Amino acid sequence: MSRLFRYSFAPALIFLVTSHAFGQSDINGRVIDAQDKPVAGLEVLLHAVNETTGSDVDKATTADDGTFKLTAPTTDETAVYFVAVTWEGQLFMGDLLRPPFPSDQEYVVRVGARTSCSLADGRQSTNDRERVGAGWIRR
Repeated sequence: MSRLFRYSFAPALIFLVTSHAFGQSDINGRVIDAQDKPVAGLEVLLHAVNETTGSDVDKATTADDGTFKLTAPTTDETAVYFVAVTWEGQLFMGDLLRPPFPSDQEYVVRVGARTSCSLADGRQSTNDRERVGAGWIRR
């Protein structure tokens, strides 16, 4: 092996390994409806928000089985990340995340579920399209 190859190959390998380990993080998830059925063809957006700004980081479209994969190319450890989707004209957002994102779990965004909540005056309110949140499901 030539000296030139060894000296050029080693730094490139180190760069690839460290950029993969520290420079990006993936979120594997699924969008499901109120009956736990997958929702295909939805655009999902990964957002990052820190003390001074917010931005879209990545976007994908859900597959036939409702799954998606999003990548944060550079993770800001001061930022909070979340996934958002629009379904039937309503915005649904998943749980807030901080890197590193779990690799052994699936991020789930549930859309369209009927929920109820108690109002300050004690009445019950029901909204067919109120966001019910997201969750993580261990694989």
